[in-house]
Amino acid sequence: MALREEDDDVNLTKMGLLQIGENEEASEIISSGESEFQMYRINSIESTVVIRQLPSQGIAFKLWLPATTLVTLLDNYRRDPNTSPLTRTFSSFQSDGSDSSSPINIVELGSGTGIVGIAAAATLGANVTVTDLPNVIENLKFNADANAEVVAKLGGKVHVASLRWGEINDVEVLVQNVDLILASDVVYHEHLYEPLLKTLRFLLLEGSKRVFLMSHLKRWKKESIFFKKARRFFDVDVIHCDDPQEEHPYTLEQLSVLSEESVTVDDKLDRILIMFTPTIQHCSMANIIGLCLRAKLKECLPLHYKVDIRVSPGSHADEVSVNKQLNDKERVAAALENPNLRQLVDECIYSDEI
Repeated sequence: MALREEDDDVNLTKMGLLQIGENEEASEIISSGESEFQMYRINSIESTVVIRQLPSQGIAFKLWLPATTLVTLLDNYRRDPNTSPLTRTFSSFQSDGSDSSSPINIVELGSGTGIVGIAAAATLGANVTVTDLPNVIENLKFNADANAEVVAKLGGKVHVASLRWGEINDVEVLVQNVDLILASDVVYHEHLYEPLLKTLRFLLLEGSKRVFLMSHLKRWKKESIFFKKARRFFDVDVIHCDDPQEEHPYTLEQLSVLSEESVTVDDKLDRILIMFTPTIQHCSMANIIGLCLRAKLKECLPLHYKVDIRVSPGSHADEVSVNKQLNDKERVAAALENPNLRQLVDECIYSDEI
């Protein structure tokens, strides 16, 4: 996959990359028990998509920024294809003289909540198959059914199928008459890089007109491993990149969670109390921010100092729960055994900006 900066008449792009910053459209969230229903407005078809999230069940059951940003790009393409970064990609698989009035056939990988596939079906009038692991399918189908009326306005359809990356038998069932493969935020877990590449190599067989379009939020240096390996098999165009100044705050300094007034030092008791305001309200992120603060202080202070980390009163809806987790040694130790969380903490702590 080579990043190209050539003229419009280059060979067919096998993979189009959308690099995402932080410009998510506003949407309304309604909570009901463990479920969260998020409404996302698609202006080009004057309709609202409703997505059920189940945050307690894992990352596949939540909406993430690359997905909603790709939805915005699909919406904008529908409104004005002449100015959309997606136009060249979408036109490439119809350049062989095929009937442009025929519905586009799309497969989405790692669909999660299904918002991207649902939006693609709704805005493009496409036949879309949303896919994910078997345990995700029930919620995917719920969201597909909930938005069937919106999707059908332009003749779109959404089908749901189980697909395990790297399992060719799963892929073979879906490959006939596919024009476009979509994905968002799928370069995440390092152990899934190889299965994802295996699936893409099968889907993007040499000589086919298929295109893979992916939105991606850069988080960690390790992601370069995936793209380096992928260059051996594919060409890649970065067809859209959000303003880097709009990217999500990443380090403790950028998060601006702390001021001098937030720190209380008791030399007699060898105790330091930190009251921080989590600028990202999600409980997991609030905990990560607190863990980073604790680890950074422990690095700098004499061993006999006790460090208490708490969220500022009134700054978080679940402050009691967050405080309990931040100051429970067993919970902290268990959390840091998670390699992905450990990497987040390490990169936050050892950043040159702190």
